[in-house]
Amino acid sequence: MFVGGRAVAGSAPSETINEQTDVAVDSPALLPHPTRGAAHHPRSPLHGRGSMTDTASTRPVAAIARLLIPAALAAAAAVLVGYLIFDAAGADFDVTMSGTDSTVTAVQACLAAFLVSLVGGTAALLVARRTARPTRTFAAIVTIAVVVLLVGPLVGADQALTVVALEVLHLLAAAAVLIVVLPRIGTTTTTSTDA
Repeated sequence: MFVGGRAVAGSAPSETINEQTDVAVDSPALLPHPTRGAAHHPRSPLHGRGSMTDTASTRPVAAIARLLIPAALAAAAAVLVGYLIFDAAGADFDVTMSGTDSTVTAVQACLAAFLVSLVGGTAALLVARRTARPTRTFAAIVTIAVVVLLVGPLVGADQALTVVALEVLHLLAAAAVLIVVLPRIGTTTTTSTDA
């Protein structure tokens, strides 16, 4: 740049820097975005999945919860029918538990079946909520529980027919729970996951 016929050193670079600064400031990339600010939250790739997960875990649990009482009633009814059949066949239902002799009545058998089925239903709720394969896991839980419960009559009953009767009653209660609850676990889990 010439002023009065003399070149002024450093003027041209200064103007160039200023021009570059003006262009940089006016660049759209550096201007505040209309949607950016304190109130703006970037959308995460996982945004919105929490509600879907909650729905997926709540629906099968609610569906199975509605089956708890029917499953327990079905188990109690099956045990009652089995008890009456074996009672008519001559089973005495006398057992020895902790050194005490007692007789298992129809009411006791039905009540035990009802309560154990409720416990099994609770296990089904936990399975549906926390496992990827609730049907298979629940079947495994029931199988293990039945195997453990089948030991009792072998130890506590003296009459062979009573042993058979109590074993069958355990199996009837477990079968009733499986028939009522087990199919519904898979369908409700699949439906809620696809929703």
